[in-house]
Amino acid sequence: MSSPPQAGANDRSAATPPPLTAAATAGSRVPQARIVTRIPAACLETARKGDEVFALLSSNVRVNDRRLAEALKAYTLASG
Repeated sequence: MSSPPQAGANDRSAATPPPLTAAATAGSRVPQARIVTRIPAACLETARKGDEVFALLSSNVRVNDRRLAEALKAYTLASG
């Protein structure tokens, strides 16, 4: 009977590639782009007004309160 083949020194199919050296990785660096975000003031104001409407609604300020009507009107005008 023959025994099953064993992995030996000549079996390179399962071998992992050698690790990269510092010299090999130093040349492959990609410069990072600088990201600058600019948001128009009108967009920020609209977001603030929307936050105010949401705060009034979540604190159970409803139709009979003028604060909600005024905040909703200001948000609607700002977002248009």
